[in-house]
Amino acid sequence: MFLRIVLCLLAVCNAALAATVIQRDVGTCSRPARSAVGPDGSVWIPCSSSNARLIRAQYNPGGAITLDNFIVPSLSGSIAAVIFGPDGLLWFVASNVVGKYDTVAHTATLYTLIGASANVNDIALGGDGNIWVNKFGGGASMVKVLPNGQMQEFFVPGGNARRPVFIGAGADGNIWYTDELTTKVGRVTPAGVITEFDIGSTAEGIVAGADGNMWATSDNGLARITPAGQVTVFPYPAGYSTNTFGIVSAPDGTLWYADANGAIGQAATTGVSSYLNLPQGSAPLYIAVRPSDGAVFFMEYNAQRIGVIAPATTTPSDTSVIEFYNDQLNHYFITSSAVEAAAIDGGAAGPGWSRTGQTWRAWLAGPLPTAALVCRFYGTPDINPATGLRRGPNSHFYTLEPAECAAVRQDPGWTYEPADKYWMLRPTSNTAAGCKAGTTPIYRAYNQRFAFNDSNHRYMTSLTLYNQMLALGWSGEGVVMCAPG
Repeated sequence: MFLRIVLCLLAVCNAALAATVIQRDVGTCSRPARSAVGPDGSVWIPCSSSNARLIRAQYNPGGAITLDNFIVPSLSGSIAAVIFGPDGLLWFVASNVVGKYDTVAHTATLYTLIGASANVNDIALGGDGNIWVNKFGGGASMVKVLPNGQMQEFFVPGGNARRPVFIGAGADGNIWYTDELTTKVGRVTPAGVITEFDIGSTAEGIVAGADGNMWATSDNGLARITPAGQVTVFPYPAGYSTNTFGIVSAPDGTLWYADANGAIGQAATTGVSSYLNLPQGSAPLYIAVRPSDGAVFFMEYNAQRIGVIAPATTTPSDTSVIEFYNDQLNHYFITSSAVEAAAIDGGAAGPGWSRTGQTWRAWLAGPLPTAALVCRFYGTPDINPATGLRRGPNSHFYTLEPAECAAVRQDPGWTYEPADKYWMLRPTSNTAAGCKAGTTPIYRAYNQRFAFNDSNHRYMTSLTLYNQMLALGWSGEGVVMCAPG
């Protein structure tokens, strides 16, 4: 019989830094903050403690980060946050001013914020096509800024006892905010109607996810808030802090967020997170993602640095996935761990196992932008009192589709094995054409033995081998992953 081998804890298995991480000091730019990616892929970063200063960071995978400095004309005060508006201009909020900056002509238009002077921290583009900013310290409010600079102010309940620090546009057309002094998040309609919801702890960053919900980095974990205000909190992985801050949604539907204690988190919209440990001394607060290639940028507010995590497709793979076959069980098994493979070779998993010669590449230490976490499951060995048999098959199952992973995690017949994590690429379809040029399609076939509690899947790189399995009566499930190289 196959014996499950528990190899190591996640913190040990993923100690190596596989992702390509580049960091650079920002010189005279004091406290780099909430940034925006421009149409050309460059990142515009406000220097939130340097008067009127912006820097433009440019990065091409395989190269270094280059920086250019700019001073916004006529501006007195430091820029807290920036965003590109529908007019293609870089909108910003600074002290008691909202402005727009032409990144080509290097000219600016400034508008004095409506109402009493107060602190401002964030800026967002609303679904109504207007710019929204927050205010606190002189009466908490949300301000809608029309393209011509006209403004409307909507007051947050609680006045000076409230601090709406981060804001984000929802897929529902509304603006959402987090309150640093309470456990509330708020929803603001384009007309200024405010509704608040309690998420159980204070939160910082907030962003719309690919699932249509809002996601916030709260003290208790990642908080998912539906447009109707229903809240679900997903705890952070064990061993990681709750010192999370900025959060963004990536083109592949994942969420990336900054942990000021030196890590970057990636989460599926199922709420399952993985962490990338940055080089020692890192302290990211803000984060941005480039839509064109998924590169993740982070700003180290207190460390005077910025950094980038290169996309998976430009990062060398660091492990081989190895296939085994058991001639007694007629089962196939794969592992990304050389240690586990060696143990199986040595008989630790029982008799009958041998290597088939099939291998492909993957990333062992992630997460990496544009790569997907492969969820690994083992058939639950506990005995079901109703049947007297084990709950799950003596087999493993693998998927990188978030919805499928979430569904299997809810199945009592399968046990999630988080210690064996690795990353591959998600196909755009279940055919070989769904894998980009330069990657290898991975096919999946199923033995159709569910009725005997003997389910087993085989994963393979060869279409010929895949068709041979179908000829033996296995059910074809097409391409389910893409391997690098």
